[in-house]
Amino acid sequence: MKKYGILIFLIVFLFSTIPLNAFKYAVVVSASTYSDPSWGAVVDSLENKYSPDVQVFQWTSSIYNVKTDLENYQPDYIGFICQPVSEANEVFIRTAYIMTRELDSDPYGDAVWGIITGYNADDVIRSLQCSLSVMTTVSSSPTANPTNSPYRQFYQAIGTFEAEGGPHIKYSFSDGTILDTLDTLNLYTDRTVTFARWLNAESININLNGHPSFSGSFDMFVTSGHANVNEWQAHYPDPDPEGYFRSLDGQLRADTYDSGAIYINSNNPKVYLCPGNCLIGKPDNINYMVYAWFHTGGAIQMLAYMPVTWYGYQGWGAYSRFISFPGLFNVAESNYVTNQCLLFDLENHTPGVDTYGLAYDRDAVAIYGDPAQYAKMYEYPDTCWYYSQELVHIDADVDTFIFTIEANIDSVAPGTSKHPFALLPVRIDPASINVESTNAIIPVITDNFVLLYCWNNQMQKLAKGETRYVRWTATQVGVEEEIIAVNPDRIMLKITSANPFNNYLEINYEIPNHRFINLSIFDISGREVRNLVSGQVSPGNYHITWNGDDFQGSHVLPGKYFVVFKTEDQVLTEEIIKIK
Repeated sequence: MKKYGILIFLIVFLFSTIPLNAFKYAVVVSASTYSDPSWGAVVDSLENKYSPDVQVFQWTSSIYNVKTDLENYQPDYIGFICQPVSEANEVFIRTAYIMTRELDSDPYGDAVWGIITGYNADDVIRSLQCSLSVMTTVSSSPTANPTNSPYRQFYQAIGTFEAEGGPHIKYSFSDGTILDTLDTLNLYTDRTVTFARWLNAESININLNGHPSFSGSFDMFVTSGHANVNEWQAHYPDPDPEGYFRSLDGQLRADTYDSGAIYINSNNPKVYLCPGNCLIGKPDNINYMVYAWFHTGGAIQMLAYMPVTWYGYQGWGAYSRFISFPGLFNVAESNYVTNQCLLFDLENHTPGVDTYGLAYDRDAVAIYGDPAQYAKMYEYPDTCWYYSQELVHIDADVDTFIFTIEANIDSVAPGTSKHPFALLPVRIDPASINVESTNAIIPVITDNFVLLYCWNNQMQKLAKGETRYVRWTATQVGVEEEIIAVNPDRIMLKITSANPFNNYLEINYEIPNHRFINLSIFDISGREVRNLVSGQVSPGNYHITWNGDDFQGSHVLPGKYFVVFKTEDQVLTEEIIKIK
């Protein structure tokens, strides 16, 4: 029997500390790799990291050996542990795309996944131990925060100009200001020298008169332009007058234009995204770039094309999803979300897309690193997405879900690779899905995600404040009777007065230790109508009375509401009903 309860799961709150539900993680590894002591330690590391919600699946001749077991397990994340070259190769990665779409009957992917590999097992274990909030981004092209405030992507970023090279640079400072300038004091004519020195220094420290200081660790590198399996050409379209980044036997180096080689040995964890480079994600030889970036470049997550790229939907779409919603998705999740958008557009011939290009891109991008790893854009205090999104989940015998987006700026185009998308906090039975209402063109709801098709290039863009939504009901799958154990850190919430209530509501809550808490009232749409407590609280049992007023001091209308009590790691919710 399912334990009845109410849970509101809100993605929209940019500063919310409500955690995702516990997820299921599958480690897929060959029997031979598992039996190797060094790579077996990688498996052990993942098991320790995600215990108890992790299971190991061993294959012998093909990953299809474990397909049926994965279908039954229904993982949210799959980490494919691969030894370099012999297992981590383009054929294997394309097969992983195909198989993870075949774990149920719909045409979409069924789990977020990534290829966990490195020059050696030590590289992998190091990367698994890291987490990262990307605060400082460096790009080979003129990356910068948009000027249409309040939408902002980067905490701070340096964008350079691949068609010019040299000291032309665009700074996005941490206060939101932008400077497009020639900086001959901090940049070399050959940017490979600049990039290599920043990587080896582990951090960037630049002071410009009259502007905020630019200081921070080198967290993310973004490249585009010409590349090959073992090199990236800094200048575009012709190489002169700049050099190359190259790889050989796990070593990353800068072959500068006229200053010789600079060997790169960087230890700080970083994300490496190559959405505009050909071939650089191909892993079929130990001398290729993938292994050098994980061995001496400090990468913990990498996204790159394996073949020649010309269409760019998957690579640039995943990049855009990652940077445009700071704190929402990690790199592997961004790649997964974009791939589902691609599959939708390919299936439905969305106006404005090239179906041949979509088919080419479908399985072309490799994602390296632990797919569940915390490696996200830094969610700074004034973060603002260009559209907000909210997923309300009311957990009952038949669950209700409401997914809503709202444009934060004018001229929002939430389509193609930017279709609004949310991972569901629970698995649902597709046969039980009942769409109650929507103003989207097509809502796509599967067992693990929702996608809103609400715009294409033949439609007017959304104005600031416009919303699109879908509301549906469904039943959860795989829910077993819950056995509640004694937990010394468990918080408590109880309604102690009559419910339904008229004039006031008495609420008791208990916390076992010092922690930050938030106690609020939400309406049925997931909107916060009143905050009762927010701050650091000492251990104890507390009592509070709510008189039914909202933030403006007006009495709320009769109807159903929710008391939501949350800490950094727990959420409790009680349904309440206001009567006249």
